[in-house]
Amino acid sequence: MNNGIFLTPMVVWAAQITAFLFTRLSQGIENEHLGCYEAAHISGECAMQAIIYIKLPEHLLYNADMTKTSLNTATENSMNTKIHLIQTDAFKMQYFRFGASGKPPIVIIPGLSVKSVCQSADAIVDAYRIFDDDYDVYLLDRRSDPPEGYTVPDMARDTAAAMKALGIYGASIISVSQGGMIAQILAAEYPELARAVVLGSTVSRVTERSADRIRAWIDLAEKGDLEALTTAFAEDVYSEQTLKRFMDVISASSQGTTKDDLRRFVIFAKAAEGFDFSGRLSGIKCPALVLGGKKDKIFDEDEIRRLAQKLGCEAYLYEGYGHAVYDEAPDYLKRAYDFFKSCR
Repeated sequence: MNNGIFLTPMVVWAAQITAFLFTRLSQGIENEHLGCYEAAHISGECAMQAIIYIKLPEHLLYNADMTKTSLNTATENSMNTKIHLIQTDAFKMQYFRFGASGKPPIVIIPGLSVKSVCQSADAIVDAYRIFDDDYDVYLLDRRSDPPEGYTVPDMARDTAAAMKALGIYGASIISVSQGGMIAQILAAEYPELARAVVLGSTVSRVTERSADRIRAWIDLAEKGDLEALTTAFAEDVYSEQTLKRFMDVISASSQGTTKDDLRRFVIFAKAAEGFDFSGRLSGIKCPALVLGGKKDKIFDEDEIRRLAQKLGCEAYLYEGYGHAVYDEAPDYLKRAYDFFKSCR
């Protein structure tokens, strides 16, 4: 679970929670029931929109062209996983890589988060180990220095530029929440980059009801009320059972959040408010799979299903799960893995 919001809920608290759990464990505070997981969804994020990446035990409920590009390895590590930096004339973006080098690529696009999901890279690598032997996996973060007025299409443009800089073409894309919005644009406007897409806990247009949820998060972030933001996000994203078991960990995960973290979060969250790609989905020609939870409090079930209907693809919505289904459903990644294998 990550301080991500939205589909992380896109992978995204997991980044912060994971770090917190590792700290707790390193201090000798052991609990055999705590494990690390999205973005990324997420992704989940979390992720992957809130995209979130923490693995919960027992699964609870069961075109801008670049004139110069340089790829640099950052000096910092997230636990054992090396964090790298893509630097172009236009932006900087962190990413990490795992799995089998040289195998077909997978790109994870996490959801909205307060802190970078790269901070919980080890947990994400562990969560996605089902892909280790068959795929070369990359997780691409958002750009490090988003300008005011940054949009989801801008995010897609920068993600596409990052993929090209890394030489990633024909990738299988796993996305959650806001990451799923980015993935839709990528698949439609940069078809050479996407071989197949999994769109988790996401929609092709943000309704007014969903926008109200996002605006509430923005308001809390702009006020600097991190405690209230963390609580509101968790309650919108996770199941009641998850909240009962892990709310203390979720709350603690917000420690260390900076003003710059909140500034970036507000910019990314505002980008989601008026998102509408519903009229351009016909541009997506690659195979797609839509996944979600029937109890999603952020995006209406009807909107999630409408995305699949317009794409003419399968939609699988889990009973009893909400937005963070990518974090809580035990077979979520296996379903994505099987889908990608079927696309060969």
